[in-house]
Amino acid sequence: MNLGGSLLRNSAPYWKIVFAISFALVLVVSCSTVSVDNSTNSQTENLVLGTNTVVSSTSGDVYSGSGDWIIDQYTEYVSENVAVDGDILIKDNGMLVLEDTTISLTTSGSLVNVSDGGYLDSSVDSSISADVAGYFNFSIYGNVSLTDTNIMGFDEIQMKNNTLNATFTNCEFQNGTGNIRVSSVYSAHFDTCYFHHINCSGYFIDGINFIVENCRFGSFEGPGTVPSPHAKSGLIHSAVLIGYVKILSNDFYEVDTYGTTQGAVIDIESITGNVTISDNRFLRCGNFLSAIIKVQDMDAVISRNRIISSFSTRAIDLLAANRTIAERNLIWNHTGAGIRVLWGNSTVRWNNILDNTGTGIDLVDADGALVHGNALFSNNIGLVVDDETNAPVIYLNGFLDNGQHAVDQNADDTISWDNGTIGNLWDNYTGASGSGNIWVGD
Repeated sequence: MNLGGSLLRNSAPYWKIVFAISFALVLVVSCSTVSVDNSTNSQTENLVLGTNTVVSSTSGDVYSGSGDWIIDQYTEYVSENVAVDGDILIKDNGMLVLEDTTISLTTSGSLVNVSDGGYLDSSVDSSISADVAGYFNFSIYGNVSLTDTNIMGFDEIQMKNNTLNATFTNCEFQNGTGNIRVSSVYSAHFDTCYFHHINCSGYFIDGINFIVENCRFGSFEGPGTVPSPHAKSGLIHSAVLIGYVKILSNDFYEVDTYGTTQGAVIDIESITGNVTISDNRFLRCGNFLSAIIKVQDMDAVISRNRIISSFSTRAIDLLAANRTIAERNLIWNHTGAGIRVLWGNSTVRWNNILDNTGTGIDLVDADGALVHGNALFSNNIGLVVDDETNAPVIYLNGFLDNGQHAVDQNADDTISWDNGTIGNLWDNYTGASGSGNIWVGD
């Protein structure tokens, strides 16, 4: 059954306004910030560093000036510039505290290693850097807390094994050639960080038990905009069975895989619950992407994201994502399809899917999917239900000015185009609706 037509198309500007007002469920995508409890355990008390007047000082294991810098006690550097021509090794009982201090690694292949039980604290415009991209590796087994710190010239950053706490606040990551790997970590938290000028052969941030919030991947502002990190497989990825991933209130600008593969900006698979992807903004991402957000996870929440003027096969792709909810997202001016549900009974509700070149919502073998409260305006096709999808419930959606409103490939006619009372709004419907109800079925 094909549901389409253009009864009102000749007066489209007027009727778009009328239907947009009449369709009360056209949503304004919220820009509110999600509050997350990010409290984590730490074996180290917070340190109160410095005074109103910062004075250059050193204490503890002062670097000798050559070879490896080995730290096995409390060591503090304030307002210093240190050139290290070997590795930085923070031992089990060691603690390195940096304030307004620049650490320059001068030997290619250097290692910054925080051992199990070790601690690295950096703040106040400090940096751990090399001038050459991919110059050093950063391994974290213990605890790190970096604030207002520039991490430049790294090859790979790994958090693994017994890492209790790794926090990066208002840090800048640049000139990287490898990924940030989060493995078997109690908690890794990136807050208000800036990632740019990075080329990665796989996924950029990959692992489990991490929060990425309020970060910028590339820059939106001004004529000197900076693209996001290039990652051949995708930007953020997780494929671990048990754990959590929260991606909240970030900006992603011009993410792509530079023509070698079709990855996703966010690619989550095989996790059972505890995945939240909310309040992110994606601008001009693509061309070589299979999806902007791809989720293969039960009970995930994908909400209030804005996907604007991007290029990918699908904006949001839900695979075997039973009980996953995609709600209040804006997908506008997208080259590709809006939301696909494949092999799962996901809920797709209260989304604005506007002016896209593909299908607004695509149900593929999506038995029991629930689709309601969506605004499907000016897409190539508003909604497609394939012949393998059984018993979806589709109601309270507004279909306006699409090339074709809906395509029903299900010969068994097991689709519910209403919830028993309320149907959908079609701009080309010419019949009478019962009891003055403008919401009609098929």
